Amino acid sequence: MSFFFYVGEYGLFGLFFLSNFLLWNKKNLWMNYNVWMFLGIIINLLLKGMIQEPRPMYDKSKVNVALMHTKQYMLKNGIPFNLYGMPSGHAQMMAYSTCFLYLATENRDLAILCALWLMVSCVQRVHYEFHTITQVCVGVFLGVLIGIGAFKYSTEEIKGKREEKQDDYAPKGVGF
Repeated sequence: MSFFFYVGEYGLFGLFFLSNFLLWNKKNLWMNYNVWMFLGIIINLLLKGMIQEPRPMYDKSKVNVALMHTKQYMLKNGIPFNLYGMPSGHAQMMAYSTCFLYLATENRDLAILCALWLMVSCVQRVHYEFHTITQVCVGVFLGVLIGIGAFKYSTEEIKGKREEKQDDYAPKGVGF
């Protein structure tokens, strides 16, 4: 396989580790980034199960035979692939990371670098027929939506009436 293949295939993990490294000192953002990454994966799997659009690498007749035998994965080059590709999980998670990281750091150069990395990954997904262009575009759109929503949630102030706690007359300075 080529360098292009590996950058696209494993770029998701590189961007994930970069995001964790850059957000480490911003604990609230770091925690929310990881929680929403996990939720994004669940959303992606639920959508794949609901939409059930096969990947372009599979012949439709093979997909139907696999589904008749309740097989949700097929092997390509020895690697198991989920039969469904809508939306692209790589595109979704990389777009999420790019969006969240830009909003958290406000670093334009970093955003450009991440966007280029995202584009290479998206082109790789289409070139190797892991996804169609539509599946990748929907994944990117969904990732950006989740990224914006997660960042807004992470930075929203706690609302409501704040009151000082009433004294409970506990002894002071006694530690357990």
